[in-house]
Amino acid sequence: MRTLNCLKVFIYVLAPISALSGQEFLTNGNFESELPPSWEMTTVPQSGITPFGENSPFTYPYGPGILSLRLHDDDSDFQAPSLRQSFPPTPVVFFGFDFKVPSTIPGSSWYVAWEGDKTDQPTTAFFFTLGGADGGSLLFNQEKITDLATNTWYHIQGYADAPRQIVEGFFVNERGQRGDFHGGFPFNVMNQISSVLISDADAAQNSDVLIDNFATRQVSLELFQYSGGQEVLRWLGSTNVILQSTGALEPGVQWTNVVTVNTSYTNTTAGTSRFFRLVRP
Repeated sequence: MRTLNCLKVFIYVLAPISALSGQEFLTNGNFESELPPSWEMTTVPQSGITPFGENSPFTYPYGPGILSLRLHDDDSDFQAPSLRQSFPPTPVVFFGFDFKVPSTIPGSSWYVAWEGDKTDQPTTAFFFTLGGADGGSLLFNQEKITDLATNTWYHIQGYADAPRQIVEGFFVNERGQRGDFHGGFPFNVMNQISSVLISDADAAQNSDVLIDNFATRQVSLELFQYSGGQEVLRWLGSTNVILQSTGALEPGVQWTNVVTVNTSYTNTTAGTSRFFRLVRP
């Protein structure tokens, strides 16, 4: 087994302990503060980006809220309406977002992309298409990963490593349907990821879309809640990693695989310290 150094994180767990979390790079990614200047917004007449009184049922990495964002397309321009937010360039991130398409229109789609490398004109690193040619598909890097159920919230989360050219993660919807995706960086972003873009993907008429809970975070394990006095470890990203644990950090220490549920683990060791790390098989 080979340790993936950029994913290796140690957490000392000993109750009581303060919650630990990775730094969130995006400001107002859950749109609860409507639209502060952190999001660069582009619209054209008859299009719109407006707060909407419905929240995604998914609450990770953000907690419960009351608002999402509604995008409306007037079909007259490519890449408008759009939202973009830049963040400190970083080679490796955990990312996530939620969306809901109330209805579909064939031949139209929305585009959600993480970008990087060029600071003046960011290049697409990897992207998701909400709609596709048939209006009812979810695509990752132009490859279909599932049919979209209308009027249904979806949650997407994953892990992206620019130097290693790896993107992988999973989607799940509120009906419990789930699937994985994996791929690379198709447009030559090689070093860093530095912004996220949400936009109209073509000049055809798009159906409205609701978006919520955009996240781009440092790679880390997170101790984010308590359950009956027990600590719960979670991480954004793919299920294709293994959580390991040990009781001490010293030369030759043995790491033991920990049984997890999807991307979380409830610590049941009371009164002793444990160290945890994520590794790739």
